[in-house]
Amino acid sequence: MKAIQESTLRIAVFFDGTGNNKTNSGSDPIKYGNKTNIAKLFDACQISDRFYVEGVGTLDNKDDSIYAKGTGNNPIGYSGYSYTDKLNKGMDYFKEMREKNPGVTLEFLIFGFSRGATLARDFAKRILADSQVKIAYLGIMDTVVSLFTLTVSIHFNDSELERIDQILHLCAMNECRYYFSLTSILSTEDLGAFVRLENHYTAKVKEIYVPGAHADLGGGYVSDVENVYLNEIRAEEVYLASSLSIIKTTVKDNLSCSIFQPIWESLMGSNVFIKPYTTLFNLVSERPRVKIELAFTYLEVMVSVVNTYFNSTVFMHESSVEDEHLLQLRDDIITYVNSNVPLKGPCYNYSVLTDFTHISANFGKEGTGVNNWLNTFDPELLENEIQEIKTANPSLNDEEYDVNFILSAFGLPSFFVNAPANPQWFREVHYGRS
Repeated sequence: MKAIQESTLRIAVFFDGTGNNKTNSGSDPIKYGNKTNIAKLFDACQISDRFYVEGVGTLDNKDDSIYAKGTGNNPIGYSGYSYTDKLNKGMDYFKEMREKNPGVTLEFLIFGFSRGATLARDFAKRILADSQVKIAYLGIMDTVVSLFTLTVSIHFNDSELERIDQILHLCAMNECRYYFSLTSILSTEDLGAFVRLENHYTAKVKEIYVPGAHADLGGGYVSDVENVYLNEIRAEEVYLASSLSIIKTTVKDNLSCSIFQPIWESLMGSNVFIKPYTTLFNLVSERPRVKIELAFTYLEVMVSVVNTYFNSTVFMHESSVEDEHLLQLRDDIITYVNSNVPLKGPCYNYSVLTDFTHISANFGKEGTGVNNWLNTFDPELLENEIQEIKTANPSLNDEEYDVNFILSAFGLPSFFVNAPANPQWFREVHYGRS
C-alpha cells in the first residue's frame, strides 16, 4: 500500500456494539460483559487521531438503558443512549477534525461490531459527502440493524465504493436469531445463501462467513455455563427428535471442502438431549463452560490483515491465542483474506471449535448466566424500566412503551428475544440498494 501523503490526515474511528462499553466492561465485566474486539482494536491502534464511540444503550459509568438497547431509541427522560446519539457523536468528531484541518484530505479507517457495524457503515456514507474524504479501510464484524422506528441507509452505491479502498466484513456462521439478522454489504440477493453459506470475495469487498455466534466474532462473552432450551414449548419426544435432525442437517457451508458441511452438526452433539419433565419433553443443550478465545482469534485476524494491507503497524497487539485449532483457523482466514484470489474460503473443521462456539439462539435458559442478554435486552428488565418511565410520566400512553408491542414489532415470540429465525436455524440476511 502507498504511504500516506503529506496533504492527507489518517483518522481511525471505532463504533462498539449494542450494550458494549469499554469503560464499563473494564470496571465490571460480569455485569457489562468483557471488552469487545472493537474496544481492543481501539486500545491497540497506533494512529494518533483515533476516536471511540461506545455502544447503543450505554454511557460511561452509568447503568445501561434496556429500552435503548432493545429499540435503538432514547426513552423519555433519557439522553445519550440512542443510535442517533452515537451517530451524532461520530459526526461531531468528524466535523471537529474537518474544522481543524481545512483543505486536507481526511483518510478514515472505520471499525464496528453489531449495531456498531451499522453505525460504521452509516458514518462512512455520511462523511463521503465531503469530497475531501476517502475511506481507506472499513473493517466490520457482523452487521446487525434491529432498530425499532429508525430507517438507515448503509449500502454503498458505485460512486461511494470508488472512494472506499477496502472492506472486510466478518459474518457469524452460527448466528440465526431473528433479532440478529445480518445486513450484507451486497445489494444483490442470493437466495441460495440462506441455507448454503457462501463468501463474497473481490479485490475491494470481502464478506466472509466464519465459525461462531454473533459475540464469538465481536467479543464480550464471559466464560460461563451455557444451559439452554432449543424448543419453544414442551412436546412429544418424536417431534423433538425430528426438530433436532432438521437443525443438524439443513444449513451447510459452500466453502473449499470437498463436500457441503453442516454447520450445526458438531455443535448439537452429546451436549444436546431430549429431557423429560412431568409432562412431555424439551430439547436442551447443557454445557458446563464455553470458552471465549474464538473472539480473540478474530481480533487477531483483523489486526493482521489491516497491518498487512497498510504494510505498517496500524495495531500493536500481542497474540493471546494458544489453542492449536484456533491458531490454524486464524492463519487459514488470514491467508485467504490476503490471497487476492476469489476462492470459496477455508475448509473449517467445526468439530474442533465446539468448545469455543456459543449457542446464542434459544428459547430461554436453565438457570441464570452472565451472558444471558449480551448485545440484546431482557424483556423483564425492559418492563421494569418502562414502568419507571410511566411512573415519571403518568400521562404516557404510547404503544412504543409496551413490551409486547416492541417484541411483536421485531417479530419475536413473547419474551423469547433470542429465538431462532426459523425451524431450520438458517440466518436471515438483508440485502439492499443504496
